[in-house]
Amino acid sequence: MTSNQRFYGNINTNIMRTFVNNTRDGKTDLLVIGLVGQGYMKAASFGRHYENFNFSKDIPTVDEAKAFIEKTSTYDQIFVYYPKFISLVNQNVGITDITQAKSEEDKDSEEIKILFEPELLKILEFFNKQVRSLLFIRMMLETDLSLTAARLLAMSAAEERSDDLIKEKKVELRRTMASFVNAQLLETFSSIREWDKREE
Repeated sequence: MTSNQRFYGNINTNIMRTFVNNTRDGKTDLLVIGLVGQGYMKAASFGRHYENFNFSKDIPTVDEAKAFIEKTSTYDQIFVYYPKFISLVNQNVGITDITQAKSEEDKDSEEIKILFEPELLKILEFFNKQVRSLLFIRMMLETDLSLTAARLLAMSAAEERSDDLIKEKKVELRRTMASFVNAQLLETFSSIREWDKREE
């Protein structure tokens, strides 16, 4: 999960590096969301098949979020790599399974037989979608917060660099003006000296 635009510091690159390192040798289906991540994959020569998926903006609309949930509804586990907000100055790569699936060790071997109305499979399907939707929305809100913090940091760093650059340019301008004034003074003094020699 990356942004469609740049200028978020290095968070998008960190996400894609972690994603590539963790999935290079796996047997999972891969989906890259966001134009920055897709550009990274093209440049990295990944070597595995992956699908692209885009939202119109960095944060999906309700319909786009529903489309994502529908597209991934057949999977038992969905690990999402996204910008995780730690603090205003620190954003890490978050990895969340939005299915909240239990591992094999956590599953109980005892089978419970209960009659549900409507059917148990329909109830499970409904709650699976609800849980995935809520976790995805929570994750996207955290992504928005993290991207905003990253952009503020990038803008602050750019402002500091521009202030330093302005100072450097002002020093260069003062030096140029001083050398120009010195050249004019030398030219004036040499003209006066030539005039004095002619009068003698």
